[in-house]
Amino acid sequence: MTGSAPEAGNLRAKSARGLVWAAAEKWGVQLSSLVTLSVLANLLPVADFGLIAMAGVFLALLNLVSDQGIGSAIVQRREVEDAHLDSALWANLALGVILAVLAIATSGLVASFYREPRLGPIIACLSARFLVQPFSVVPQALLTRRFQFREIALRSLVSRVLGGIVGIVLALLGWGVWSLVAQELTGVLAEAVVLWTVTSWRPHWRFSRTHFAELFAFGIRITGLSLTRFLHYQLTPLLLGFLAGPVALGYYSVGFKMLQALLQMMQGILTTVALPAFARLQTQLARLRQLFYEASSLLSLVGFPVLAGIIVTAPELVTVLFGQKWAASVPVLQVLSVSGFATTMLAPEGPILMALNKPGWLLRLSLLGAVANVVLVVLAVPWGIVVVAGAHSARVVLIAPLHFHAVSRVLGIDWRVYFRGLMPSSLGAVSILTVGFIARTLLPDWLGSSGTLASLVILGALVYAIVIWATGPELVKGMRDLVAAALRPGKPELTVDDAAVAVADFGERSES
Repeated sequence: MTGSAPEAGNLRAKSARGLVWAAAEKWGVQLSSLVTLSVLANLLPVADFGLIAMAGVFLALLNLVSDQGIGSAIVQRREVEDAHLDSALWANLALGVILAVLAIATSGLVASFYREPRLGPIIACLSARFLVQPFSVVPQALLTRRFQFREIALRSLVSRVLGGIVGIVLALLGWGVWSLVAQELTGVLAEAVVLWTVTSWRPHWRFSRTHFAELFAFGIRITGLSLTRFLHYQLTPLLLGFLAGPVALGYYSVGFKMLQALLQMMQGILTTVALPAFARLQTQLARLRQLFYEASSLLSLVGFPVLAGIIVTAPELVTVLFGQKWAASVPVLQVLSVSGFATTMLAPEGPILMALNKPGWLLRLSLLGAVANVVLVVLAVPWGIVVVAGAHSARVVLIAPLHFHAVSRVLGIDWRVYFRGLMPSSLGAVSILTVGFIARTLLPDWLGSSGTLASLVILGALVYAIVIWATGPELVKGMRDLVAAALRPGKPELTVDDAAVAVADFGERSES
């Protein structure tokens, strides 16, 4: 342990407060997104969401290279000079102009591909995001390096709330699909404005090829990883939109968005803090290994019961949030949730491999998963959106052992210790599924969707609390101590080096 006991305790408290602000960002952003999605889903036809998803596939392809992995490179480097930051901004801005022009020029071709003439103007308008996004990359990376998660939370919350308000107001005024376009652009612009307001850094009129090359060498590997992730997540809407049309894609995309929002709420808290912390522990494998155990246990403690609850309550959850017209999204959400268990377990893997300068490993694993996704989705699309969701879950589960093997190679994982940490939350999730499905057959019809949903949630929470208290009291104590440390008064910011030590020390303390 580094430093005196009082100093270490202060660092633990600071680290915990960093986690709380990361939680505020993820939960606040995703909750506001779910509320906005719920309101818009009740105001707009299913096909409008399908059109935006179609445009999103093409824009995501361009977006994956929009920052060239430069943001991650800035976070990962131990030493960053002003010339790195200036060069990153101007390179990203130049690329953003090129991408905006390219999107406008090819929007008609994309519309022809989907046989949807409305798609061309939508893509042309959304291309404006490429002119704004470059201004967010460097400030976002600097805030992440400094663990200033309060400012990051402010940026995320303001952009999502403003975008949601604009989208809802325009939907009420009858703008249809254009309300979704305005929502997206408002959020991107608000994000950039907030970041420049809360960050003191300002660029200079200079560009250093040497400094940019240093960032690009790492960033290009992240871009390659992003390309394979594009195949993971965007191939499905691409094929569904082309073969089944905007309505089927709308049903699938809403189910997928809902699951992704919940996963981000659960996983993004720790993984947001993880990369800069892990990067400062590159040579301390024992502490990294301990932190991997701790992060996995905490993620499963929160994630597993939520995923089990989604599977049990999906019919009522979709009806209450989005309305009866979205009933076709229910089985999609349930089947996709199965993959969430593996995704939750794998959440710390990416930050660890990137912190240890192994993005190439992630790239190869992601490429393998992308190839599997291509094969499975092509086979599944003719059978409907539920089978497509099953193909997605199957791919995630089948590839997971290879990801675990990669982590084990760099950290020397003791899998008995790892799975022992997951046992309480796993037993709790199984209990929720068992009791939940039995209970829903016994609940009276007069409760309606809202009453049934509330009853199942309360029952599931009680069952899970009992199981965790009986099988994992050390997890309960660790979470309670984390919250207590976060609520103590004090400055909520910390240096990157101190935070790395604090996060690792927290992991050691929780296992003792």
